[in-house]
Amino acid sequence: MHSHSFDIGVVGGGASGLMAAISAAGQGKGVAVFERLDRVGKKLLATGNGRCNLTCLNLCPERFHSGHPSGVQSVLRRFGLKETLAFFESIGLVWKSDPEGRVFPVTDQSSTVLDLLRQELLRFGVQEICSAEVDRIQSRDDGFRVHFKNRQTGECRNLVLAAGGRAAPNLGSNGSGHLLAQSLGHRVVEPWPAVVQICLHAPFLNRLKGIRAAAAVSLADENGILQTEEGEILFTEYGLSGIPALNLSRRVQPMRASGKTPHLVLDLFPHETEDRVRDVLLERIQKLYYKTVEESLIGFLHKRLAAVLLASAGLDPKAKIRQFGAETAGRLARQLKHWMFRISGTKSWSEAQVTAGGVRLDEVDTDTLESKVVPGLFLAGEILDVDGDCGGYNLQWAWSSGRVAGQHASLSLGSRRSK
Repeated sequence: MHSHSFDIGVVGGGASGLMAAISAAGQGKGVAVFERLDRVGKKLLATGNGRCNLTCLNLCPERFHSGHPSGVQSVLRRFGLKETLAFFESIGLVWKSDPEGRVFPVTDQSSTVLDLLRQELLRFGVQEICSAEVDRIQSRDDGFRVHFKNRQTGECRNLVLAAGGRAAPNLGSNGSGHLLAQSLGHRVVEPWPAVVQICLHAPFLNRLKGIRAAAAVSLADENGILQTEEGEILFTEYGLSGIPALNLSRRVQPMRASGKTPHLVLDLFPHETEDRVRDVLLERIQKLYYKTVEESLIGFLHKRLAAVLLASAGLDPKAKIRQFGAETAGRLARQLKHWMFRISGTKSWSEAQVTAGGVRLDEVDTDTLESKVVPGLFLAGEILDVDGDCGGYNLQWAWSSGRVAGQHASLSLGSRRSK
């Protein structure tokens, strides 16, 4: 490795790094991908539960998060949804979408996407150099020297830093990219886990483990509701999973860091008013008067969920339902529509799908993603202070930023000094 030099080096063989390499090599440049693990694309294989949620047909700007939101939109305007789908179609991918607009390969296999990307790498002569963990990067007058932990080196005229963030370290992202960027003079917004399960403080979670339910989930503080997400949730022994919880999770750590106490509020009947839920419960009390409170809820709620809700509402599950009336129906309705939990945190980096925070986006030119600090250095993907919600947003950012960085890393060689 130490005897080779390239026009463009790409640090990181994830989604953004592979797109950057293909984009640069497609313009006739000699490109190498330096990957810390023993193969490229391991995190890509895990996306979308192994199905690879490529993007979303209904991309909403507010679903991307950054300290510099206008910069995110600048990149997406240069390579957005239409261009992404056209690119994948051009390399042979047939895609489909679900009712929510999420896009998947028709095979429902992430490996299909990785195989097609690697075919493009091969077609353009990109070298995949794996088990190559970068130790440090030297910026020189004629380009960059990349030092690896195995004591070998590589040289390139321009460099794309696409080493990811800190989420899912077993799949390649361990935060080393942020350290490399800092060593080159960039500032980093302190990262925290996003798109991760939420931990709750409640003594009965083990009794709810494995229960799925459709619900509206709200994040709240002492002043009220801050954000609401709707969809299927999954109770776990530590708290809550499911897309609504994952989308709310990025706000938990900043709230706790600022001294606030975040709460989660569940609405188990999001399309019914509290009055309507109360009336339904009252009808059941009148019709099923011969049953116990617990028995009267069978057929209306999951049995284990009902038992916990009754305890939370202070009702004896073994009491005869005929003993109760409108007040009890109202109490249960409030619990079903406004079930509040105190949030104790989130799961760790190992469970997180995405990194929030990263290299400040205002330190790169968002027309090209070239560093404003180090000429010839380009940044792409999760290493930057950009993260998205579930549903294809994070992979869309990877494709968009990888394309812009790789393309301009190649184009700028004509205006930079030669080696």
